[in-house]
Amino acid sequence: MAHSDEATRQRLREIVQNGEASAMPEVLAAIQATGGLDYSRQRARQYAEAAEAALEGLAENPAVAALRGLARYAVERGH
Repeated sequence: MAHSDEATRQRLREIVQNGEASAMPEVLAAIQATGGLDYSRQRARQYAEAAEAALEGLAENPAVAALRGLARYAVERGH
């Protein structure tokens, strides 16, 4: 929403507030038009990298390995 014009922001607010599930194509078009999906993927990668960095210094064990895997999976999954 931060990258869209005021009219689009207002329309998206209305859709969310009213729970207009039928407006999903409109929401997806707005996300695509503003590059929202690429932005979200980039931010997710940054958060995953920060999560992995936070694990540095911990003894390697199955729990730490699982957390690393989870951070990677969250940004690499296809759905």
